[in-house]
Amino acid sequence: MTQTTTFGTALRAFRQREGIGIFDLAARLGWKGTGPVIELEKGRRLPRPSTIDRLGAALHLTPSDIAYLRGLAGYGNITRLPPKEQIIAVLEAVAEQVHDYQFPLYITDFRGLYWLINENEITLHDTGYSSLEASMRHYLTVFDAIFDSRRDVRGRLVNCDQIEREHVFRFKARNAFRRHEAFYAEYPDSMAARLLPADYAHFRAVWAQVELELSPNKLLYPFGNMQHASVDLTISLPDGQVFNFQRVEQPIVHIDSLFDLIYYRPVGTGAEQDATYAYFAANRPTHSKHLRLWELVDIDAVIAEYNRDFPVER
Repeated sequence: MTQTTTFGTALRAFRQREGIGIFDLAARLGWKGTGPVIELEKGRRLPRPSTIDRLGAALHLTPSDIAYLRGLAGYGNITRLPPKEQIIAVLEAVAEQVHDYQFPLYITDFRGLYWLINENEITLHDTGYSSLEASMRHYLTVFDAIFDSRRDVRGRLVNCDQIEREHVFRFKARNAFRRHEAFYAEYPDSMAARLLPADYAHFRAVWAQVELELSPNKLLYPFGNMQHASVDLTISLPDGQVFNFQRVEQPIVHIDSLFDLIYYRPVGTGAEQDATYAYFAANRPTHSKHLRLWELVDIDAVIAEYNRDFPVER
């Protein structure tokens, strides 16, 4: 189990990552002795926000690292979902706009929970409508879909290792300024009850390997609807057909960008794209309605769980 991180333990970890001692940090801050640093790292005192900014500059921290320290010191915001009626109204409007999209499409929130899945995503998962509906009733997340070996979708993904890393990176990047919140601190431990032991061990390993340092091709992506040349998803079918897709991600700004619309766009030669169109047209489930989380579970309970760390208004 992951130990609870405090401001002091996080500060010590950042200092050690910088490769300096307590005396060196105190010197960078212009403090006369090491006492204040020791007090902070041992959790005997919490600094002011201005002191955290100075610590961040002294340790060459990123803005998200500084925000993390601020959150651990009690100065960070807690993400709160808006009222159910607002969420459903916006997601229903989005669902109406994308009702006829011919390829896999879904909506997830900032924690990776599926809120909507279209029929062609069901085709991609190679499972029945009722099976995926049952999974959504158990609060299906993107990590369940990608890391659970009991799901058929893994066997169809040629570049599964890449996709695993990309999804972990997106989650970490999406929540870089939420690392002080309880739900983030519970990762990856929270997946232990959802995955088989071997799958969970693999998930933990990938989680540990993926760092948030942005390479040049990720300075913007995965945010917004930026297009790029690489193939994001390669599907291999038992009959030998192979389909390539780009993943396009669009934040739904009307709900404070807490939700994302994700859709897959076929790429390749004209003949390859025609074959992709033909396959998904022929294999689209006869049930022509999107799976909607708000029709399957108690959304008030979901919102209450998400907002559990938010102060109760009196």
